[in-house]
Amino acid sequence: MQNYVKSNDNLFIDNGVLKIQPIYKRNTGSDGVTQEFSSAKIMTKNNFPFTFNSRITVCFKVPSGTGFWPAIWMLPFDEVTWPSGGEIDLMEAKGRIDPIDGDEGQKNIISSAVHFGTQWPDNRYISNRYYSSIGNDFQNYFHSVTLIFLEDKIDFYMNNEFDPYLTIRPSDVPLNQYDYPFNREYYLILNVAVGGNFDNGRVRTEDFCSDSICSNHEDPDTKRFQIDWIEYENIN
Repeated sequence: MQNYVKSNDNLFIDNGVLKIQPIYKRNTGSDGVTQEFSSAKIMTKNNFPFTFNSRITVCFKVPSGTGFWPAIWMLPFDEVTWPSGGEIDLMEAKGRIDPIDGDEGQKNIISSAVHFGTQWPDNRYISNRYYSSIGNDFQNYFHSVTLIFLEDKIDFYMNNEFDPYLTIRPSDVPLNQYDYPFNREYYLILNVAVGGNFDNGRVRTEDFCSDSICSNHEDPDTKRFQIDWIEYENIN
């Protein structure tokens, strides 16, 4: 339900922290499509490639409210038909706090995934959730997600823990039905979508900022996707 716009209202650095802020304000994008929200997407496409035999860590805090869909993810640096080149989702989260219609609340949950296939609609994926401890949720505290990106193996870790909560190998079902796509260069994407099928289209407009300073909320940072730091190193 958002247009991604190039505006300091939606993407800025404050006290050394990168912040992405969706705003509930009707706008028309560069493609002529009118949406009810504006937001931002920042990426390293055509700028900086991430490749296998590396470690990528992102320290983040997610916004709070029904309809927020923050993500840290990667797509192939070369132009290749999606999803045949693979997609790596380091972190996706739902801003919703309270359970709805029997579905659990989301403040202690993030998920990670990889996508693969031939071409749309042949999109397959493998995913897993990570649950933080009670009182140490993703909306009020910074956490770090780490991708250990090796040839023929991908591991996802949370907060420098020793055991990965998701491991991907070419032999995994149903990935073993396809050519393994992940031994290539990728670019990194940070964004906040609004609505969408990740939380079954749920959106509560009053949870979002109404202007650039988020004057309708006492603590604007609770409505922003915050990135404290990103670390990347080769581990050859």
